[in-house]
Amino acid sequence: MELKYKVLVYNHNPKYVDKYEKLIKDSRSDLCLLICKNEEEIDKSIEQADIIFSGHTFPVKFLSKARRLK
Repeated sequence: MELKYKVLVYNHNPKYVDKYEKLIKDSRSDLCLLICKNEEEIDKSIEQADIIFSGHTFPVKFLSKARRLK
């Protein structure tokens, strides 16, 4: 199966990121997850992301690098 979209998963509380990762993987095997638990990981992954899965705590300063968003 070809991976269709790269989804950046972030929450300011890392325990929620782990839960979101499991829920998404259990329901959608066609997605590539970019798991980010801190801003350094966001900075490394944001340019690859097609989708951002996050709450209101996403640091918006990275959005200018997110050129692939759908």
